[in-house]
Amino acid sequence: MPRADDVARIRQALVAAAEAIRPFVPGEVAFEIKAHRGDPLTEADLAANRALHQILPRDGEGWLSEESVDDPVRLERERVWVVDPIDGTREFVNGVPEWCISVALVAGGRADGTEPRFNAADPRFPNFVAAGPRVSATLIEQWLPVGPSGERT
Repeated sequence: MPRADDVARIRQALVAAAEAIRPFVPGEVAFEIKAHRGDPLTEADLAANRALHQILPRDGEGWLSEESVDDPVRLERERVWVVDPIDGTREFVNGVPEWCISVALVAGGRADGTEPRFNAADPRFPNFVAAGPRVSATLIEQWLPVGPSGERT
């Protein structure tokens, strides 16, 4: 699948996830503690997870999310979506503006830069970042050069 198609799908999923989170106010959201890890979990996490899962994986692609039950069949897939619907839930719960929606696409068992690797959206701003090793980072249609270890050049 061409990278441009993946990036377009990621953008669509990020917009949907950001919209799903919009009704929740950081710092004022109810949460529970996950028994197995002790991390907070909010309805915003679950809403974003549903939005991402509805758009990202297609037939034959795997899924791994911090907010979904792991399906080992993903290990047999050539392409696997790896997401954290709210990366920084603890900060989200505390109203600290240091959280985002994270999405990675692993292809061929590796996230080696030949596929979109990392994407994040902060729903408070109309910013989308797509980046990875040997992949330029894009921020609101602006291309920013990125070095092999992810640093801006």
